Amino acid sequence: MNDMKIWGGLFQGDFNQILSRFLWEGYQTSLGFSLSLLRNFIGDVDNVDYYDGRTLVNKNRPGSTEQWGLTLGSYINSKNIKVGDNMFMHEFGHTIQSQNYGPFFLPLIGIPSLVSATFSSENDHNHRWYEMDANWLGAKYFDAWESWDFEKYPMTKNNDVVIYRQSYSTSGNYRRAISDKETDKKSGMGSAFNKNQFLYLNFMSKNPLYLHEKQPVTEEEQERVKATEKMNKIKLTGIIR
Repeated sequence: MNDMKIWGGLFQGDFNQILSRFLWEGYQTSLGFSLSLLRNFIGDVDNVDYYDGRTLVNKNRPGSTEQWGLTLGSYINSKNIKVGDNMFMHEFGHTIQSQNYGPFFLPLIGIPSLVSATFSSENDHNHRWYEMDANWLGAKYFDAWESWDFEKYPMTKNNDVVIYRQSYSTSGNYRRAISDKETDKKSGMGSAFNKNQFLYLNFMSKNPLYLHEKQPVTEEEQERVKATEKMNKIKLTGIIR
C-alpha cells in the first residue's frame, strides 16, 4: 500500500506541479522518490500522506521525541512528523525552494543542508540562510505566525521577530503586523534590518500591543521590548520596510 502511495506521489498536485516535478525538479524528484521506496522496502515507513502536491513518507516512533526531515523535490522523508506541525511546515518550505531553484536546488540548498545537519551544531544549522528561508516559506504558506516556534525555527540571524505588513495576526495580548516577502527582500530580511527604524510598542494593561513605526527608540520603549520578549519568548527589536 505504501509503495503505491509513493508512486502516486509523482502525480500529486496540479499540472504545473507535475510538469515541474519531472522536468525542472527532475534530479531531486528522482532522489526523493528512490529514497522513499528504499525506506519502505526496509520497513522504515509507517505512513505515506499527501498534502497539496507533496508526499510525506514518515516513520512513527511512539515514545520518542526525536524528529527529522529530509526533503527532495516534493518528497518529505521523515521521522515522527505529521502534517501541520512546525517541522512539517519547515520541510514544506524546502519543497517550495525546490520549485523555485529547480536544478540548482541540490548544489545550493540540498547538499549544503545535509552537510550542515550532519557536521554542524543544531543552532548553527538552524541559522543557515536556506533553513531560515524554508521557515519563512513554510510559515507564510500555512499562515502559521501564531503557532510558529521562532526559537526552534528562526527566520533571522539574531532571532529577531520579523515584522510584516498588510494583514494582522492577533494572539493573546499582542499583535503583529504581517507583510509580503517582496517588501522584506528590499530590506535584506533575514540578514540586516534597517536600523534607522524601530519597533514601537505601546503596552496597555490587558490590551494588545499595537505596533507603530518610530525613530529613534527610547529607553522606555526598550524596556517594553524586553518585557514583550519575555512574554513572547522571541526578540522584538526592529521593523523592516
